[in-house]
Amino acid sequence: MKCPFCGASCTVPALGTVPAQGTVSQETRPEPNGGAGRAWGAADRSELWLGLGIGVAISSGFLSLLLPFKDTYFGALFLDRGWVPYILVLFLGWAVGILILKYRRLQVERRALIMDVLPFSISDSITPQNVDEFLQYQATLPAKLADSYMLRRIRRGLEHFKARESNPEVAGMMEMQSEIDAGKISGSYTLVKVFLWAIPIMGFIGTVLGISTAIAGLAGGMSGTQEMASLMDQLTDVTVGLGVAFDTTLVALCMSIVLSFPASGMQKSEEDLLAAVDSYCLENLLKRLSDAGGLSDVADNTRALANALAPVLAESQQDLLRQLRDVGEGM
Repeated sequence: MKCPFCGASCTVPALGTVPAQGTVSQETRPEPNGGAGRAWGAADRSELWLGLGIGVAISSGFLSLLLPFKDTYFGALFLDRGWVPYILVLFLGWAVGILILKYRRLQVERRALIMDVLPFSISDSITPQNVDEFLQYQATLPAKLADSYMLRRIRRGLEHFKARESNPEVAGMMEMQSEIDAGKISGSYTLVKVFLWAIPIMGFIGTVLGISTAIAGLAGGMSGTQEMASLMDQLTDVTVGLGVAFDTTLVALCMSIVLSFPASGMQKSEEDLLAAVDSYCLENLLKRLSDAGGLSDVADNTRALANALAPVLAESQQDLLRQLRDVGEGM
């Protein structure tokens, strides 16, 4: 069968040959989570330049494919309209490169959702006594999962529970981590949103440049005494220049529309993924936490102490009232 994480083919052992719980083959033991976390952090930092590289490759390939169609209207839109269409193609390719990297990352995150990261074979409930076993199990998972949203949140939740032994504090920390992840997803689309804004602006810039060039040519043609036929030729050139100018805006607006749909769809997919991670943590982590020996014992001890002190306080109150009556009768 295929591995649900990496997609590689593997042989599933028979039921009678399942290895003992907690044992991991030395040949398949992944690197520690910290190393994977650093790898994912480096990938995040280099996503900008990787996207630029993919964008340059996409732009070069697209323009190369248009060379045989240079004489057609569609080819002329990109190859015969000045330098602005080249910048537009580069911006679009750069944004597409970033979305490709995000799509690959999203596939890894989705595969992480089907991994059993909190196995019931260790225990049905997570207590301060067995939390170390769950943390050790995290280290046996594939290294690429180490910085996925789900595993990172579960690992931090377990570590927080180990340190604090408090269910409410873990729930608060998990909610804060969810907000951090949501902010990270939103912030990762900043450059794509900049491209969605810059592409139409570049189209308008191309239009302004085309109109300026056309008007300058008209002014130069009318600077001297010329015949009507020559003036008509100048006006024809001006109208052609205006058509070129508005074609630049047309290309930019179409690119902006084409880019907005996959960008919005990708962001929606990542937000849905984050919602799935929230649901998984709620159902498989927070509901299984048992802070026995922590705040629950403190609460039980407090109730027991209050129950023990209640009769003593009642007896002391009765003694005080008798003394007050005796003093009143003596007066």
